[in-house]
Amino acid sequence: MTTTNPTDTSGFYRLQGDALIHAPNEVHAPQYTLSRSTRAATALPKDGWDWFDCAEAAYAHHNLPLPQRAGPGPHGWPR
Repeated sequence: MTTTNPTDTSGFYRLQGDALIHAPNEVHAPQYTLSRSTRAATALPKDGWDWFDCAEAAYAHHNLPLPQRAGPGPHGWPR
C-alpha cells in the first residue's frame, strides 16, 4: 500500500540529531523492515522509528516546531 495523497503526512518518523526523518511507507534496515501495511502487528518504537498519523503529531511528540512551508510559487504551483 502506498500513499497517493500529497497532503498525507502519516508514516514512520525518527529523530536524528535535531531533525525528524520521515518514511511514509517503509523502513528497511539490516535487522528489520517496517511497513505501513503491517505496522499494527509490529512493536513500536523500533530503533527510534515510530508511527504517527500526521506530521503535527510527530513534531509535537518530539517537542519540535513544525517546519514552515514555502507559499505557492508562480501560478499557484508549489515551490
